[in-house]
Amino acid sequence: MRRPRPSVAPDIAELLTLVRQGRLFAVESWLREGRRVRDPANTHRQFSPLLAALKTGFHSLVELLLRPGGWSQEELDEAVGGAMSAARLDLVDLLLAQGAKVAGIDFADVCRTVDLAVMERYLRAGVDPARDNAFARALHDIKARPLLGFYRQFCEEYPVLHAQASLALSEAVKEGKPRWVALLRWAGADPFLEVPDRLYDANWDFSCRLGFCAADHACWAQTPELLKALKLRPNPAEAQQLLRSAALCASPEIMRAVVRLLPAGSINAGERNACEAVDPLLDDFGRYAAGQRDERMGRVAACLEILLDAGARWSPEPRRLGSIRRRLVSQPSRHLVRLIRLLLYTPGAADRAQVLEVCRTPVIRQKLADGDRALAKEMEEMRLSGAGA
Repeated sequence: MRRPRPSVAPDIAELLTLVRQGRLFAVESWLREGRRVRDPANTHRQFSPLLAALKTGFHSLVELLLRPGGWSQEELDEAVGGAMSAARLDLVDLLLAQGAKVAGIDFADVCRTVDLAVMERYLRAGVDPARDNAFARALHDIKARPLLGFYRQFCEEYPVLHAQASLALSEAVKEGKPRWVALLRWAGADPFLEVPDRLYDANWDFSCRLGFCAADHACWAQTPELLKALKLRPNPAEAQQLLRSAALCASPEIMRAVVRLLPAGSINAGERNACEAVDPLLDDFGRYAAGQRDERMGRVAACLEILLDAGARWSPEPRRLGSIRRRLVSQPSRHLVRLIRLLLYTPGAADRAQVLEVCRTPVIRQKLADGDRALAKEMEEMRLSGAGA
């Protein structure tokens, strides 16, 4: 059932007309006569003389309507938000003095003044720079250097600014803005902080680890310039994260760039001392239809070769060998041969016994024989001699 449209009381309708026409003296006469300025039974925003006065931008008119008081907290807070959106700081101050709360102010609107003194003033007054990701939105929309200076000056005192800058960094990477990426990094934004996927995701908890970071998006963009702009210096855990992201896009160019960024000795990690990027690459085998397979598998194998040449090790948990085998069995012989040769003959790349175990089924052994009889024969000799044990 459709709700009836709200209607305005005749006296309030008359006052609204006077306000919208900016007739200050007529409104002043209205107040002298003791006539009401709001209808408590109808607080719909389109019937608010106060909000109507704000739209005119007439300071004296707003001040006059505030004088009798009686405005609800909701009306005052909405009014102060509207005044800040219009960059009317004089009206903001007027409304705050009458009881409006700073919670009604969007810090992104404060930032649009690009006035550091004003920004500091409202930050210290209690305006939340993280509400609705306000500071991140300002950095994203305005892209002004003074905002970076503000961040550098106050990020220690207000740590919430750090997460906001890191979210803006992720957005800049996704938009392919290397210059702004470099400036945000210079200011101190974290390329490895996991952030929401959307700038307007207001309910994101920055303490959780369920999102993606700027470094992930830089890998997936397959643009080395963005990786360079991020000036990454990963620790060992971040190095593994970078490698996994590079593996997902299967770009040899990105994989080379990522390998060059790794700190010494960080290509392998964990109890099994293995590279976490190898498994995602192996999982690619068998995932694509024949029409996509050759091009994709060529890139996957090239990435795998780059990793193994850099010292990466493949050491999966034994329980995963069956699923890996099922991936490989669907591959054409030429791709399978290239993969097994990489694992088997790159020094230190894999435990030979695990490679032989993956290839133990008759179907895979036949495929290897079809693609490379010498390899198949050598693997059979290894198996019979127990060389892989």
